[in-house]
Amino acid sequence: MALRPQPHTCDRAREWVSLRLDDEISELEDALLEAHLRRCGVCREYEASVRGAVLALRARPPEHMDQPIVVSGRRRALLRPAAVARVAAVVAAVVGVTTVLSTQAAKGPASHGSNTVPVASVPDDQDLKQLRTLRVLQLGGRPPRGSGIGSYGVNAGAPPT
Repeated sequence: MALRPQPHTCDRAREWVSLRLDDEISELEDALLEAHLRRCGVCREYEASVRGAVLALRARPPEHMDQPIVVSGRRRALLRPAAVARVAAVVAAVVGVTTVLSTQAAKGPASHGSNTVPVASVPDDQDLKQLRTLRVLQLGGRPPRGSGIGSYGVNAGAPPT
């Protein structure tokens, strides 16, 4: 047999050869295999050699072993001290960050007087409008009229910063 890269159809045909030898091939696959073998001499040669080897092995009586073959159970994974230390460090970091964030969230915003207004109640949504306009520009659209954004993305209504 030649040692050259086989096309995908040859790979599939070789799988079908194996399925056919085990009587596990469908009628459609068998018909496709036959058509391929008529066209491809390399696969025809492969099929003949595999068929000969399989039939020769099946014709021989089973071998009796002097000693039984024992497959050992799954080996227990060894814990490496460095790996355990790394996992412990990650767990400690996660617990620490979670603790800090939860205590900050529990404290809430500090109120310095009675005249402070919660951020959620401020009706100013100018930032949101500018973000939407920016996204329209990124997608290749034109800014809406009255958005304050000029042709080059300059905010015409805002003082320079």
